[in-house]
Amino acid sequence: MAPPAGRAGDDPATRDSGSRVDPRILVEKYGLTPAEGEVAAALAEGRTVSEIAATTGREESTVRWHVKNLHSKLGVHRQADVVRLVLLSATAASQAS
Repeated sequence: MAPPAGRAGDDPATRDSGSRVDPRILVEKYGLTPAEGEVAAALAEGRTVSEIAATTGREESTVRWHVKNLHSKLGVHRQADVVRLVLLSATAASQAS
């Protein structure tokens, strides 16, 4: 039996790269390290921890450690809250430009 068909955009290779969040904005706004900013931006783009690890050359455990630090620095408890803050920041930055 074939696996169920995924939704359009589920393949990381076909995701729209035009919606890239600039990690530098996150570093500056929230006092993140460059690596944390990169992970936060990738999460906001819908990437999984596994995908982030594969594309950045980091171990999954390292990416999880960055996510844990993001929770602490941003004062949130869920990954969805990290994504929400990042997307709000990106939207605000694009409107200010």
